[in-house]
Amino acid sequence: MCAAWAQYFQMFPDYRIKLQETYSRGQAVVLIGAAEGTYAVDGELLAENHWSVPAVWRAVASDDALLEWRVYVNVEPIVKIMAKHQK
Repeated sequence: MCAAWAQYFQMFPDYRIKLQETYSRGQAVVLIGAAEGTYAVDGELLAENHWSVPAVWRAVASDDALLEWRVYVNVEPIVKIMAKHQK
């Protein structure tokens, strides 16, 4: 998991989420907002590679563990940006 996130942050070093709403019930939490970042090409963050997409995250936790993590997002805009730079 750590290696996957490290690779993700190499691709999108400025990745962030902006939350608009949060809900919780029992062990579940739902976060609603947007994810955004810039696809890095050779370490450069160019404005035309920036993306922002609506997203929803759902987590279920116990006292000491994350039991479930789901992300609902349309990745098509991100994939299109990345595809422009495939060699």
